[in-house]
Amino acid sequence: MSGLRPARDEPENRGPLLVIGYGSELRGDDAVGLRAAEAVAEWRNPSIQAVAVHQLLPELAEVVSVARAVIFVDADVSIYFDHTKIRPVGTIDGVSALGHTGDPAWLMDLAERLYGRRLDGWLVGIPVSEMGLGMSLSAQARDAVAEAVREIAGLARRYGIVVAEALCHA
Repeated sequence: MSGLRPARDEPENRGPLLVIGYGSELRGDDAVGLRAAEAVAEWRNPSIQAVAVHQLLPELAEVVSVARAVIFVDADVSIYFDHTKIRPVGTIDGVSALGHTGDPAWLMDLAERLYGRRLDGWLVGIPVSEMGLGMSLSAQARDAVAEAVREIAGLARRYGIVVAEALCHA
């Protein structure tokens, strides 16, 4: 998780837009979240912090707590259509020490409980079909990553962050 940086010098709600792409590089299309975050990082926009991780861990809570908003990007095998799905991250009822961990709602709630700040969270679900062993994305997944990156740019604009259209290609 190198490259994570809390933006403590930023005023509240003016921290970076945090994009967290997660998944496994060893499971084919499961790497779409990682690839999308890497594409966003290539924008080199100082108002956006993009990180690629294998899973959502408690260590991310501090970075989440100081962000302007958080966009989670992950493979979604439940999407039975060809387009990226964007939905707000909800809340969960309590966080137990042995409860379910590793999903966006859990991480957002953990950040709120530890740091006292609830912020907007979005989940960008990328449709995938090839989740077997392997390190390459299917053609469908590559196209879906490009679509997801454009959607992330649209979400960034909602928070007043300008992203050049020419950069919005994975």
